[in-house]
Amino acid sequence: MRVQKFLESNQGKAVAYRQLFRTAQNGQFDLYMLFFEKAIAVLKDGGRLGWSVSNTFLRSSSGRTTRQIIAANCAINELVEFDARKIYPDAVIQIVLAILQKTQHEAHCRHVWIRGQRGSLLSLNALHDDRTVDQPQVEVELLPPDNFRHPDWSLYSSQGKVVLGRMASTGRPMREYGVRLTTGIVTGADSIFLVRELHQVDQHTTLVRVRSGAQFPIESALLRPMIRNR
Repeated sequence: MRVQKFLESNQGKAVAYRQLFRTAQNGQFDLYMLFFEKAIAVLKDGGRLGWSVSNTFLRSSSGRTTRQIIAANCAINELVEFDARKIYPDAVIQIVLAILQKTQHEAHCRHVWIRGQRGSLLSLNALHDDRTVDQPQVEVELLPPDNFRHPDWSLYSSQGKVVLGRMASTGRPMREYGVRLTTGIVTGADSIFLVRELHQVDQHTTLVRVRSGAQFPIESALLRPMIRNR
């Protein structure tokens, strides 16, 4: 639950949480971040924490304090992310399975992407049984501990960081061009565009129809059911 919704229903408790939790002192905190902070505080040394939770804390500025607390107290053993937006029937949200251990000993993190909108359970079983070679929809990277030593985590492998570094050092920086770059649809506060989903073209693309009748393909990851499953 985002803080804006919580303020509407229980402003007094939201104010109290801001005083009690570091993760609530950021202006745009989400309630699940408080659970991370509390769980790590009560976890015994060597104890493990495994949660299925929103993945927004991995990359957002509002999740920076959560990442700081995790990095200072825990080794991150595994992060499993999903393309599918409907892992749970009553929620439309991107999920990460996070497994942490409260320890000062560093460990490599297995970062997994489960591609596609279907077959998540089959992919998880293959991951559990170490049969990911035959599952092209399951991408596994082993990330070094130094990727998580600071609040701005890097979810790229060493090879991926080398490629990104080469890209950054080649050609003209985008800021030198006379163009405006925008981030697109990133939060629930952005404009809502109503479309009807016709069918899935491939693993990453869906054909949609707008009110005028025009049809066009759109990235499946951009579609979010907002009103009556549309």
